[in-house]
This record gives sequence, structure tokens and C-alpha cells, in this order.
Amino acid sequence: MTEIQIRTLRGEDFESLRQLEADIFGSAGYAVVSPHYLRLCTDFFADTCFLALVDGQPIGYMLCFVRGREAYSTRLGVCEEFHGTGVAMRLIGACISKLVEDDYDLLWFTVKPDNTHARELYRRLGAVERAVRRDFLAPGDELIIGEVDKQTLIRLGQRFRPSREVARPSGGAGLHA
Repeated sequence: MTEIQIRTLRGEDFESLRQLEADIFGSAGYAVVSPHYLRLCTDFFADTCFLALVDGQPIGYMLCFVRGREAYSTRLGVCEEFHGTGVAMRLIGACISKLVEDDYDLLWFTVKPDNTHARELYRRLGAVERAVRRDFLAPGDELIIGEVDKQTLIRLGQRFRPSREVARPSGGAGLHA
């Protein structure tokens, strides 16, 4: 298999991110997030949002917003042909490494109740499901809110130490909140 690169988002990733959102979530019948949301990720939260690439082509992403000492992972998607290759875990690992490096206290995530694969992945990482939010994105929609606490982040940070595969843009990556 070709080498997979994981890096933080850049402003120029906006169109690729829109296409990935449509390919991964839209084609599976899920609502896609608005372009405004994706633009916030590429221009204001790029340091905590990650893109996976193969031969320069985007194949997956993880979006994570930060507020205070807490991070909110809101979207994780990998193109179907790369399911089972570890791309999702590498995206999560890059995000966790960044959060540990910057001393965050919590990582929150959302997942659909019927997404047993993602729920198991988060459980294996040590996440705890805290609540179910009804009508979260639309009437009838349900999302599970999960949490990875600081001690678990630190433990995972040791497992996912940054390596050469996580490329961060040098300087001027955009505005950051």
C-alpha cells in the first residue's frame, strides 16, 4: 500500500474537504455539513483538524474545534476504499498528539448510536459515552456524546507520539481561535 500522510488542514484544502464530505457522508445518506463549517475548520481551527492523503490525494479527515481547555471532535471520515487500513486511527492519533502537546483537559466526540464500528474504536481508546442528545442536528436525529479525559489523553499521547508522518504547515497556517 502507498504511504499515507497525515497533516493539519490548510486554507487551500477547502474544496477537497467539501468533496470528501460529499463522498464519505453524502453518498452514505447522511446530511453533509455546511461549507461555512468546513471553512471554519480550514481557516480558524486548522491546527486541530487533520487530513489524510495518499499520493497527494485526500482520503480522510478529522475535524476538531477547541474552546478553553476542551476539544470537540465533530467529524471523522475515511473514504470507503481505505476502511480497515488504520487511517482513522492515525487521524485520531495526530489529533490526540496535538491535544496532549498543547495540554488540553478533555476531548469530546459525537457518534451516531448505530455506528457500532466508531463506538468500538472510541471505546478501545478509553472514551466513555456520557449522554445521548436527541434532535441534535435535525428533528429525530440522535448523537452520543463521548469523552476522553485528561489522564486517558496523556496515556494515548504516549502511544501516538508525533512522527515524521504528521506534517504541520510552517507559519501563517491561518487564523486560530
